[in-house]
Amino acid sequence: MKKLILAILASSLLALGSYADKKKAADSEKPAKAEKGKKKGNAAKVTVTGEIKCAHCDFKIGDTCAAVLKTDKALYFLQGKKAKAFAKANPKAKKAEAVGKAKKDGENYALRVSSIAVKE
Repeated sequence: MKKLILAILASSLLALGSYADKKKAADSEKPAKAEKGKKKGNAAKVTVTGEIKCAHCDFKIGDTCAAVLKTDKALYFLQGKKAKAFAKANPKAKKAEAVGKAKKDGENYALRVSSIAVKE
């Protein structure tokens, strides 16, 4: 009887040790949390000049209309209240200049607009 109890105790200790090792390995694989107050990403402040277009209507990107600033090299998807109001007032502006923070999003950029105006 003592041998049976010792065998059960030994096997449970081995199983518990194995579980602890797996849990420790899984915890080390989790990504670190971002510190509070710091933003993720690599947004850079830029000034972009181009033509206002619709991503869905003109370029067949996405399922709904979205304001895009088309430059010679890339498309900048405009984000923010100022961009939305400007695109609504000037849906096909030939030359517009936008200032804001741009972040690479695949092939294109997402531009959080701080100011935007028609450039002549």
